[in-house]
Amino acid sequence: MKTKNPLTQEVHIPDQIGCTYTITSVKSLPLHMHHAYEIVFVLEGNVDFTCTAFNYHLSEGDIFIANVNELHSLHSDDGNNLILTFYFNPYDYSNTFPHLSYYWFFCDSYSAAEKNAPNLKHFQSLLFKIVHVLSDCDGHFFQKS
Repeated sequence: MKTKNPLTQEVHIPDQIGCTYTITSVKSLPLHMHHAYEIVFVLEGNVDFTCTAFNYHLSEGDIFIANVNELHSLHSDDGNNLILTFYFNPYDYSNTFPHLSYYWFFCDSYSAAEKNAPNLKHFQSLLFKIVHVLSDCDGHFFQKS
């Protein structure tokens, strides 16, 4: 009998789209992982992101990518933030990209030298466009808790 890993967090991702998103305020998300990529984009405020034993202080405009099955957690002293989080299931694209779940992504926007990099600005713009398309497709609502 297969037992469920208590650190694995299930993420509901619609099959026909392959990704989903939330917009929330975060005070604390305990250590967890999931079978999807998680892209965290700080829209307002600050959050501390722990990923595989390293701590990162993220502020407005920063992006962090938690890879498939990578342990991570988020914490904020006051929860006064707004976080856009994408969940992207690589297994939904296995016919086109059979090894996608093995790819390891990295974004160092929390580095002072990268704050105004053109590639980061372009990535931020793409994330907003994806939200727009997804909200038109499935009527997904914005959630602030």
